[in-house]
Amino acid sequence: MLLATVVTAVTLAGCGQSSGVGTSASGQGTSASGAVPAQVPASLLHGPLGCPAGTGVLVLQRVAVVLAHLVTVVVARCDSGAGSPPSGVYVVDGTGAAARVTDTLVRADQELQIATVTAVAGGLRATGLGYSGVDVPRCCPDVHVTLDWRIQGGGLVPTV
Repeated sequence: MLLATVVTAVTLAGCGQSSGVGTSASGQGTSASGAVPAQVPASLLHGPLGCPAGTGVLVLQRVAVVLAHLVTVVVARCDSGAGSPPSGVYVVDGTGAAARVTDTLVRADQELQIATVTAVAGGLRATGLGYSGVDVPRCCPDVHVTLDWRIQGGGLVPTV
C-alpha cells in the first residue's frame, strides 16, 4: 500500500523564482487514509543540503509513503532570501529526535528545483526544473524534469 500526503507544493515560475508557501520543518498534513508524514527536524536536513552556516532549511513538501514500513519523503531547500536554491529529496525514517535520513533521492548538487513529489502506483514521481547545460544562468532553469522511483526491496529505486 502506498500512501501520500502533499503538505505544500511549490510552483516554479519565471527566472527561477518560486512562489507558493513553504512549510516549516514541523508542518502537518494527513492523507485520506489518515497517514501523517513525520515531523522532520530542520537540523537533520541542513548537512545533506549543504546549507551555509546560519542559513535555515525550508521544507517544501512531505509525503507519507509505505515501503517496508511508513516513512516520510521530504523535499527541502536552503532558506534563501534571494535566488533559486536547489532542492533535495530525502527519505526520512522515524520522528523527532529519532528521525534519520535513510536515502537521498535527489541531491542538492544536482541543481534541480523540485516542484512536486507524488505517490504513483508502486512508486514515487518528482517533477521540477533543471538546466540544459553549464552555460545556462542559475537564475533561469530551462528544462522540465520528471524523475520516477519504484518500490523495491523495502526502498525506492530509480526507474530508467
